[in-house]
Amino acid sequence: MGLLSSTSSLSSLAGTLDFIPPEIRSGSSSSSGESYQRNDLYAFGKLIYCCLSGKSADEFPHVPYKIFALPVAKYLFRLSLHLCDRAPQRRLTSLSGLQQEFRRIRRIAEHGESLRDRFHYLSHTLWLHLGYGMRSAANALKKHWIFFLSFSCSLFWVGWLLRPSSSSVIQEPALQATRLHENPKIGYAAEVPVEWLVLSSEEMYQQILALENDLDDEPKGTPEEEERLQLLLEAVKNNAGNLANQETFICNMDSLGNHSESVNVVRYAGQAEAFFGPSEEMVLFDFMGRLNDNGFSPKPQGKGIFSTTFNGLPCRVIEYSLIPGYSQNYLCLFQDGEDGLLVEMSSTPPHYLQRKKQVEAMLDTFRFIPREPAS
Repeated sequence: MGLLSSTSSLSSLAGTLDFIPPEIRSGSSSSSGESYQRNDLYAFGKLIYCCLSGKSADEFPHVPYKIFALPVAKYLFRLSLHLCDRAPQRRLTSLSGLQQEFRRIRRIAEHGESLRDRFHYLSHTLWLHLGYGMRSAANALKKHWIFFLSFSCSLFWVGWLLRPSSSSVIQEPALQATRLHENPKIGYAAEVPVEWLVLSSEEMYQQILALENDLDDEPKGTPEEEERLQLLLEAVKNNAGNLANQETFICNMDSLGNHSESVNVVRYAGQAEAFFGPSEEMVLFDFMGRLNDNGFSPKPQGKGIFSTTFNGLPCRVIEYSLIPGYSQNYLCLFQDGEDGLLVEMSSTPPHYLQRKKQVEAMLDTFRFIPREPAS
């Protein structure tokens, strides 16, 4: 392990370099008769490391992972770390302590690890890595503090620029102000968030036509985005025949002016049997088939279709993606006599779950009211 000398004689620093404690090598601490035993224990820790890993002392503490499959090996490796800690005050520096560790390792070799041994090993290893990580981080911060300061300022500036605007933050339904909305033409009433903009079907249809003309004059976005938008426009136009029994809530508008997040309410005269007569699977099959006939390739999301109640009213719910990756839809089917009434939310994927909560809060207050006679 090194050269031996009498504690009563004068000696100079001597020994194998990598087996000598770093503070002795650097000259920050002088070697005395009282410290020889601690220095020898440090060298003994390096010797354990070399025997375990097959590596030289200058490669400490790197070790092949395969040795951790053997309980005795991993405890011996931990002992070498304890003997050769960079901080002298954390080292094992007494022969009695070393004997106690060897007795523990011998017991494990003969009888295996106990639950207490494993807990002790894991907690010791955790604190060892945590302490090493904190010391490394503190040293790096001290050495490169200008870089870290500049990086932190840049990160704060970017975060400030990318912070969500107040208009894009969706409040929890329980904290959101609502208003009572009634539509006697369609025949329903519900509490809706105050910031939702209500458009009649005629107004919605005219805005869709204006947007379509604008797209024809000047393309907006990539070809893929153009195609997606055209599909959405076609879906609205195909439903134009039911304008008198439809209205739209606009939840959010994107930069193109397209209604990216909305809730549509539509009454289908005499369609109750189509909504609730067949089984759930047949309703979903028929619904997806009609979308495919219109040129879409929908992929149902989540549960697909299920039955539930809102405010005591039976309801069938279909969750699907009209254009995968671009929009997600939450469609609720109600029965009012011989009529079917549809409430459908369309949202962008990042806001889908929050918008779904809003719609479900609205549906918990949903009810039918007497309809005005058709003019």
